[in-house]
Amino acid sequence: MASTYILKSAPSRDDLKELSRRYPALDVGAAQTYLALLGVAGEILSMSSRQMALRKSSPGKLTILIYLQIHSAQEISPCELADAVKVSRATITGLVDGLERSGLIERRATPGDRRSVRIKLTAAGRKFLDSVMPERCRRISALMADLSEKERKTLRELLDKIAQSKAFKEFVKTQKI
Repeated sequence: MASTYILKSAPSRDDLKELSRRYPALDVGAAQTYLALLGVAGEILSMSSRQMALRKSSPGKLTILIYLQIHSAQEISPCELADAVKVSRATITGLVDGLERSGLIERRATPGDRRSVRIKLTAAGRKFLDSVMPERCRRISALMADLSEKERKTLRELLDKIAQSKAFKEFVKTQKI
């Protein structure tokens, strides 16, 4: 996962207005919203990374394990897994290699095609999830505790609206290397 850099404190509205004089394309309200979202997301990702580092893991590896747990009835190819968790093929290779070395997943050759492999969660992987997930679930619940269910739904809808926008899709596409 790429590093996320955030400002310790977001610029004030007046600071952004001043900046918009130099950069007329700067929409002050949009910038404030963007910086607020980036700040919260950055702190969450940073906390998650620190917590997983204590377990000698990472948020990316945890995401893969959770996905495999949810889809435990099936084995999945590395390409399908990369698409499902939205990472590149190169990234999935490194994550899968590390998880396999740790014994949390296993690769199996596809019957009839030894070049093709399928990935499956191991008993050790399920045990790891069972040791991590209760505390993680508590942290997520605590993080969202001050929002009513209606506010949570509204936030999800707003984030979905951003994610489905043409501008967001173009932004994501231009950031891929």
